[in-house]
Amino acid sequence: MNAELQKIDTYLSGHGFHKKSYFELSKDKHGHPLVSSTTIEAYCYDDVSSHFFRIKTASADAIVLKDSLYFIEFKSIRSCDRDAYKYKIIKQNLFLKLGESLFLLNKYLNPSAGATCNYKKYFIIVVNSISSPTTAMAGSMSGLARGAYSPTSFSAVFGKYRQWFNGSPVFYDDVMVWNDINFSAEVCRLR
Repeated sequence: MNAELQKIDTYLSGHGFHKKSYFELSKDKHGHPLVSSTTIEAYCYDDVSSHFFRIKTASADAIVLKDSLYFIEFKSIRSCDRDAYKYKIIKQNLFLKLGESLFLLNKYLNPSAGATCNYKKYFIIVVNSISSPTTAMAGSMSGLARGAYSPTSFSAVFGKYRQWFNGSPVFYDDVMVWNDINFSAEVCRLR
């Protein structure tokens, strides 16, 4: 684990935070999990957020600390949410989560842990597969990308969070979109 991220891990565990399974972290407000992975390696970032703020913030669901830092947001998209207005709301919610997660990290968590931002940061959005595995990801993402029928179009929506200045990322090193079917395989590759 990166030395700076080790400081954050020590801070979180020292303040009573415990790592949880992705299964638990991916549950929606009705208690339905988005992924089946029982691997325990992430902190609930919503809990970390409430540690610093008394109001509900729009933070990511999970924070994973390895050689890099990963925020993970689990987003269930129901078939009834597929109209343009609802997708616009979902995108705005994701933009807010991207921004507030980073704000909390930089202004509160890093300073409290005595860590500097000397590590790579990634944001992963996990969406559910609504239809067959081969078309589910493209289908879910195409609506979010205002009707464009390509997963890369959805990825481009988050391009502003991948900007670089003088050789350093302004926000995140990358923003990735995964589907729930491939989640277990993808999360095992995080370093």
